Formats: sequence, C-alpha cells, structure tokens
Amino acid sequence: MPNPINNHSVVLLDESIRYNAVLQIFNENGQIVLYDKFSSDSYLIGDKIIEKGLYVYIITNGNEIVSKGKFVKE
Repeated sequence: MPNPINNHSVVLLDESIRYNAVLQIFNENGQIVLYDKFSSDSYLIGDKIIEKGLYVYIITNGNEIVSKGKFVKE
C-alpha cells in the first residue's frame, strides 16, 4: 500500500543533492502533474497535489534516479 500524504506532507532531501534535484509527480493516467526543482533540503508537497488519488513520484539528480515510489493523496 502506498504511503498516504496530506496538505502538510514534506519531502526531505539529503543536503548533498538538494540543489540539483528535480521532483516529478505523475497521476494514475501517467500525466505529469508536478515538475519542480528543489531549492532547499525540504519541499512541501501536500499543498501542490490537490486531487485525491494515487500518484507516482520520481526524484532525479542529473541523470540519476535518487528515489521513486507511490503515494496516495487523502
């Protein structure tokens, strides 16, 4: 079961990659709903995703995938 998020959920990054990292979020249909670059070691994600549902996220640093997974917006 994917992790649930709410309007106050935050993504935390390791300090060594935060300035080059990119966050991509896709909805259940594979459409990109968020593409943003990190400018600090934390990113408030909950208020950026409005619709409830299942999402897939990918965090990249250059050409390297740092993290990927799924979450549910409640």
